[in-house]
Amino acid sequence: VEYDSLDMPQVYKALNVIQEVPWRINERVLDAALDAWTKDLGIAGLPLQAPPPMPHPRAAGAPPSAYDPRAAEWKEWHKSPKAVKWKKTDKGTRWRRDVSLAYAKRSKGLASVVATERTLQVARRFREDAFYFPHMLDFRGRMYPIPVDFQPQGRDLARGILTFDEGRPVSREDGSAGWLAIHLANCMGIDKVSLDERIAWVEERESL
Repeated sequence: VEYDSLDMPQVYKALNVIQEVPWRINERVLDAALDAWTKDLGIAGLPLQAPPPMPHPRAAGAPPSAYDPRAAEWKEWHKSPKAVKWKKTDKGTRWRRDVSLAYAKRSKGLASVVATERTLQVARRFREDAFYFPHMLDFRGRMYPIPVDFQPQGRDLARGILTFDEGRPVSREDGSAGWLAIHLANCMGIDKVSLDERIAWVEERESL
């Protein structure tokens, strides 16, 4: 609605140009990601599907009879004066802190696992077809893909799986080699100098 009173033909034209770019699945990357995901290797930024173990009270100095995963008495012991006293000790305090951190890690890991599974599911569905990404403008006029988990501005996994359907060679003539060099310099931490200096830094190392 905010854009109804604005005349931005160039912005709308740019938005439509981006939406008309066809994309495709990089099947080699997808197959490698699926293999690592199936084996739960936890490499290349993929989260481990198995949740991390919870800290055991016995390892923190709780009485040997305090906790048995199979015993229903655990909840009762939790409320007992002995448990309250133990929780106030240094070891008990550290255990409660470790449990809190473990729960937070599990929650974050679960969200990452769900997002990864959704990304791979969409990639498997579209692996044989070209497709397009609808985009939107935010209130400042910036362009964003509308899909959540699988998009060119998404997580490393999504960006790694995507490739252009109509690929073009990288060359110095059209300037694409320069932008590739700039990205490489950025990845190596050379990002506080001018663009020309970044390109020169990469070209000096081409033969290495």
